[in-house]
Amino acid sequence: MGIGMSFKVAPGIRIRATSRGLRTSIGPRAARIHVGAGRPTVSTGAGPVTLWTPLTSSRRPAGRPRGQAASLAAYQRQAAADERAEQIAQVQQTENALRTLHREAFPAAQRMIVPPPRPPDLAALTARHTAAALAGISIFARTRRRDAKAAASAAAHAEADMLWQQACARQAEAQRQADAYWQALEANDPDTVHDALERAFEDNQWPATSVGHGTEDGVFASVAMLFGTAEMVPERKPALTPGGKPTLHKRTKTERNELYAEALGSTVLATVKEALAVAPGLSAVHVVVVRKDPQAGADKYLEVIYAGRFPRAWTDSLPWATLDPVETLLRAPDAKLTQRGTAHDIAGIDLSDEPGISEVLALMRSAL
Repeated sequence: MGIGMSFKVAPGIRIRATSRGLRTSIGPRAARIHVGAGRPTVSTGAGPVTLWTPLTSSRRPAGRPRGQAASLAAYQRQAAADERAEQIAQVQQTENALRTLHREAFPAAQRMIVPPPRPPDLAALTARHTAAALAGISIFARTRRRDAKAAASAAAHAEADMLWQQACARQAEAQRQADAYWQALEANDPDTVHDALERAFEDNQWPATSVGHGTEDGVFASVAMLFGTAEMVPERKPALTPGGKPTLHKRTKTERNELYAEALGSTVLATVKEALAVAPGLSAVHVVVVRKDPQAGADKYLEVIYAGRFPRAWTDSLPWATLDPVETLLRAPDAKLTQRGTAHDIAGIDLSDEPGISEVLALMRSAL
């Protein structure tokens, strides 16, 4: 049985000292709150009522409440899962871009039709001429105002006719120039074809340029492309854990080279497809691919890794939605592609018997 003593310190406030410590009572006898040593309680007519249980019980450690700790752990798990999903999506997006560039549709060039001019705004012209004609004429001078309005209307119609004739003349001149350009493009004028190809290649991911024009079984254009190294291929690939969850695994060197070859094929085919679309008179496109490797020595900083010829008839017959880019590169007429070792590394091709390709490489070296 505990013993102690109590004393009143203010109206309604009493402190009791016991062997358990100090305890304070606040309020009237019928609704008195007791705090301090022990659990907080309220004295009522029905007896004492406990208000709360301390958090620092033997079942719950001091510090963060159990619910808050669980929520933080769940948030961290979700954040990690979201980051992993984003990484996987980025890798998949990069892979698709490397593999499917050749599936892009390039609309065929067509003769440009210059739209007819818009008629002049006769109402606006009449209003302007009328305002100028009536300036300074009293509203009571009806005859003068009537004559001024008639003259203004005649002047507005005359100006409208003049503007219409000028617009029609400009449209006719623009159509004449467009027709001349189209005729030159169809006739494979070298300068016109070069201009069309350069404008088409301006927004390509990998730089390409027209470097030649000739006749051999028809008219062909020579195109030089600058391509990167296998470093463009993501080091990891999408995979599944033993439990079936998406994850990323490291690619082998062979897998990386295989995707690099697909990217090369897809880029070459897309460039050929675009060139034939914008230059309808060409019967073939000759392609030379130069690889730029800043990590290589001076002799291999730039090297030719592919060359091939793509006749229009052969290219138009390709199953673009299902073709294998690497296989198609190898089947192209006069194709040259060297793969070495068990990992199928793409290496520079031997140019000792290729003076034409050597000239393209020299041209690229001088430009870069």
